[in-house]
Amino acid sequence: MIATWRFMPTIQHRASLSRRCTFTARGSKAMMITIPFVAFGIASVARLADQVNDTARLIVTDLTSTDDAPEIGKLVVSYERKPAIVVSQSCDIERGKNPVLVAPIRTFQSHFPEMTLGSNSFRTRIKELANPGKNPISFPLPPIQRDGFTLPYSLVTFFEMQNIVPSDLARLRDLVKVRLSPDGRGKFQERISYLFGRFAAEDDLFFAEEHKA
Repeated sequence: MIATWRFMPTIQHRASLSRRCTFTARGSKAMMITIPFVAFGIASVARLADQVNDTARLIVTDLTSTDDAPEIGKLVVSYERKPAIVVSQSCDIERGKNPVLVAPIRTFQSHFPEMTLGSNSFRTRIKELANPGKNPISFPLPPIQRDGFTLPYSLVTFFEMQNIVPSDLARLRDLVKVRLSPDGRGKFQERISYLFGRFAAEDDLFFAEEHKA
């Protein structure tokens, strides 16, 4: 198992890091927290039409319709609390002007319910998930258990990321449970670079015909 899991990041407990250190390291923060994630369909949502004191009126609205949906409004949506990892870079977080990007963490068995942990197929699958060329859309994590925070084998899923408003940064900071070690953070940053990497393209690709040189 040691040879199999050499690629996996180790975990560093937040108590071993000062708050100064927590928010001055370069690159992605790679902090683990537990927050509510929201997912909803845009064709049928509950929109807050008006509210007086404690009384509210909701209207089911199709947000894809310009006739039914106003440009700005408030929605009532379902949410699910789950572990997450901070993806935003340190410099963006320190400025306090941009939303903080977070990605949810889902258990390995929720993705692969038929697979037996420790089996040969399990080890093969983990090796495949560990390869950023084969799997740029998620990031595998080993089991974690630190002072009441427990996480089994899991995957960070980048296609479900959401933003946290800058004004919630202080509360987000208080929710931090653990951090990736420097080695694990490096591998996490590599995976993000595969996901968001800019591929070569002709310079005039982004201009209208009349504006091309």
